[in-house]
Amino acid sequence: MMTPHQKTAWDPNQGYQKRDREVIDYQLYRDKKTGLWLRGPEHDKLIKGKYIICLGAAQTFGCFCDKPYPVLMEEHLGIPVLNLGYGGAGPSFFLNQTGMWNQIKGAACVIIQVLSGRSESNSVFESGGLEFLRRKSDGKQMGARQAYKWLLSTSFFFRRNRIKKIIFETRSNYVKNMVALMKKIDVPKILLWFSIRQPEYKERLLTVGTLLNKFPHLVNREMVEKIKKHADVYVPCVTQRGRPQQLFSRTSGKKIKVYPGDLRKDLRGKSWSTNFYYPSPEMHEDAAKALLDVCRDYLL
Repeated sequence: MMTPHQKTAWDPNQGYQKRDREVIDYQLYRDKKTGLWLRGPEHDKLIKGKYIICLGAAQTFGCFCDKPYPVLMEEHLGIPVLNLGYGGAGPSFFLNQTGMWNQIKGAACVIIQVLSGRSESNSVFESGGLEFLRRKSDGKQMGARQAYKWLLSTSFFFRRNRIKKIIFETRSNYVKNMVALMKKIDVPKILLWFSIRQPEYKERLLTVGTLLNKFPHLVNREMVEKIKKHADVYVPCVTQRGRPQQLFSRTSGKKIKVYPGDLRKDLRGKSWSTNFYYPSPEMHEDAAKALLDVCRDYLL
């Protein structure tokens, strides 16, 4: 069966390495069972019940962060912590990664990041489990922000009810898939809310920003309450510490710009001298601190 990452012509994690190469080396390795490029370090020998797995998107992967929270936890706990963060991933992406499940079954516990709702399919867009959407009417692929901007630009007369229907579909599909993912994992599950915002928000059909809100986009308190019933523990980590993060060259130490167009064609023409989107290193420290005591309870 074709996995979601094979349906697109780009690999997010490899794209991060290309985009950010002057800032950080993500030590990417290709996982033999899934074919996915994952963030290192790679762990060769794993003992059942003696390691932890982190499922998530770019926030778990740790863009622009030398030590994302899985690495910090490994240092504190003294056991392997596998970083299975994959850029733009939604719950259906992980549901389809059958090569991961033997590792997941052997973990002491699994940390599941509350993922973005904009990586979910609906009647207008097909996601394949990732944030790069395909418009069903003509097959055009575009980033989720571009896709929802197009949606907002449709006829004002039809816009309100049409968009409300699509958002309802998207959220329903997201909750269904997040619950399915949680149910499929039969070891202790820790649901992590890792964001600069609280879950509470009410979408407004004005701009892409007021519609989607900050990461995890489209996800509100009602959705979190439905999902967390299927977790053993829910850990909220709301922090903005260290934002925005100035980017520096790892070789010269000088301030540097990165170019998102290196990641994807639809992002061409932009440049970043600061990290204003992904969690800062300090935010990763906060996430690790919030998770450590909870994870210790599940270590044999």
